[in-house]
Amino acid sequence: GTVAQSVVPRQPASSVSLTCFTPLWPYNARESEGAGLTDIVVEKGGVLIPYEGPDSGLASPTGNDFLYTDKWTGINVVQGFATLASTVVTVAGFGFEPGNTNYTCLFSAEGLAPVERRGAAAVVVDSQNLRCETPLWDTTAAVANVYIYKQRCGGGW
Repeated sequence: GTVAQSVVPRQPASSVSLTCFTPLWPYNARESEGAGLTDIVVEKGGVLIPYEGPDSGLASPTGNDFLYTDKWTGINVVQGFATLASTVVTVAGFGFEPGNTNYTCLFSAEGLAPVERRGAAAVVVDSQNLRCETPLWDTTAAVANVYIYKQRCGGGW
């Protein structure tokens, strides 16, 4: 599936409200499978803030209701070898679907120029744990952020 990612910096309107406008997508969504489905992610200082509010469910026609069923809370390692694709990372959380093969770990070395990103398939160990193997890097050392994605049916993310 196609992954489109955009960052839309915003300041909160209040302590309980944040308003964002959808960015221009880099592909024609009308011709893509899963058109109209998207994940909205809120970060503060590079830290993901998971959605835990009411009324979560499938996307509504007005686009204000989204499905958030999974949440991750941490990883078990803080370093591994850049030249070997061998460090097993366990991602702790809840709501993971055993048997589902649509989870991906994305390792992103955002301090490098250009930014290096590597993906690795995640294996669902149980409803509270995913397992990923770190990818091979082109650099000898870098700090990488870890993002977890779950592909939706029809190719959307």
